[in-house]
Amino acid sequence: METKVINKGGRPLLDQPKSLQIKGSFTEQEYGLIKAKADALGITRSEYVSMMANKGKVVDVFSPEQRKAVSDLIGIKNNINQLAKLAHVGGIGSMANQLDDLIKYVRTLIENGR
Repeated sequence: METKVINKGGRPLLDQPKSLQIKGSFTEQEYGLIKAKADALGITRSEYVSMMANKGKVVDVFSPEQRKAVSDLIGIKNNINQLAKLAHVGGIGSMANQLDDLIKYVRTLIENGR
């Protein structure tokens, strides 16, 4: 008899799940430094410490300009949702200027991110 695996969705399981923990003690200055560097890279403190232990260094894959562009693009989603709501109420024609401005802004972000 075969057992059928049911996909419940969610994140795929890791090949080698991390099951062991190490507790560390830091001074306020050391903790602040770890926190600041992890935040600047956009990763958790745990990921930062793990990378430092494994590789001895952590390399940022995004430049500060690219990170800001991504942040701006993520922030635009709120504007798009508001515009979509207005389009349902007042019609798309009433929002043409706002949409044109938003499209121009997105284009400049994409061109500067290259």
